[in-house]
Amino acid sequence: MRVNLEQFDAAPLDLLISFLGLHKNYPVNLQPLFDTMAIKVSGAAGIPGHLHGASGIRDGRGVILIDITLDATRQLCTLGHEMGHLFKHLDEQVFRPKTAIAETEEVSRPGWLQTVPGKQKNFLYVREPLDLLEEDEADLIGAYLVVPKEPMLALLAQGFDRTEIAARLGVTLHYLELRVALMLARNEMDE
Repeated sequence: MRVNLEQFDAAPLDLLISFLGLHKNYPVNLQPLFDTMAIKVSGAAGIPGHLHGASGIRDGRGVILIDITLDATRQLCTLGHEMGHLFKHLDEQVFRPKTAIAETEEVSRPGWLQTVPGKQKNFLYVREPLDLLEEDEADLIGAYLVVPKEPMLALLAQGFDRTEIAARLGVTLHYLELRVALMLARNEMDE
């Protein structure tokens, strides 16, 4: 993990999770988040570059493209990961793709992205080569979004192993492990 877990600022995510009630049920339903932030989610059978998902700006709003051939667990974690990318770019003037999958005319930026003046091109993007720090950050944000803290802690206290907990929460073991690592680094749980 190339991200400093002790310095990870989860306060904005905690506000969204609480306000939208994202962690009341599991598997987590991210639809209220997509609705609130005007994120359009589209599905496709296979995405160029053998990706599970992609995100960017299209027609003036955030968009996530998800591979619909993935199982429900992988789709949920991929949606969380792509939201991580979008969250990381909310304060940037433009997304800076190295390789564009799709690109169209310039449009005004939507309100939730309007942090600086300017125009934005529409695109879905794939960075080549991948920025591993950016990918780790997106994974960490994704894990934070889709792994509900209280149910996870309750299942740990009941003695379930992490593989079983991941299955019960509808997340990958990798995302469960990321959430546990973050909580340990922040002294939010004991080993």
